[in-house]
Amino acid sequence: MAPERFRTADGYRARREWLRYEGTGQRDLFRELRERFLARHAVDEGWVLDLGSGPGRFLPFAGRAGSRRVALDISREMLNLLPEAWAASGSTDPPPDRVRGDALHPPLVRGRGAEVIVFGNTLGFSGKAADRLLDEAERLVAPGGILVVEIAPALGPDALRIEAVRGDAKAWPHLLDLEEEVGRRPERWSEAAAVLLSARLPSSKRMVK
Repeated sequence: MAPERFRTADGYRARREWLRYEGTGQRDLFRELRERFLARHAVDEGWVLDLGSGPGRFLPFAGRAGSRRVALDISREMLNLLPEAWAASGSTDPPPDRVRGDALHPPLVRGRGAEVIVFGNTLGFSGKAADRLLDEAERLVAPGGILVVEIAPALGPDALRIEAVRGDAKAWPHLLDLEEEVGRRPERWSEAAAVLLSARLPSSKRMVK
């Protein structure tokens, strides 16, 4: 079972999780698109909660200087790697708080998250419990807060072509812009490697205690 596999992950597997977003043009493309998406939806202050954070690959791009970041993961080794990974990111913000726990039973206060993130195929690994995970994530969002979700419906595009473009300093930014433009067309989502979605809760919603 996927959750149990991550719960017992060793240091080697934790580092492999970090490295799966770098090393090839395709991985760079997938990583940078996620980074840009998070940067566009980053909140200025408040709690930023990353559910299934792993070693915190995308937390430097979530929230801004006034944010309090929290990494929630079931793997102790993933969380142990986070301080090193955070330092390597170059961020001058305080490192995230680390909380070991299951996103299906998050030990976090409901209705407090200015930004709640479910990235890295956390939904896919939750299997039949994906709907429940989404419900739990939504309950953590504060009124007026943002829920950011990654959904992986299919296989990725041609890795060789992406690799060829990666070496062209002028073409690469254009590819990122093109991917974002195409990604805004719902009719293309079934063929996407992943779909990134954000939703803002109405500010009039009452706090859940």
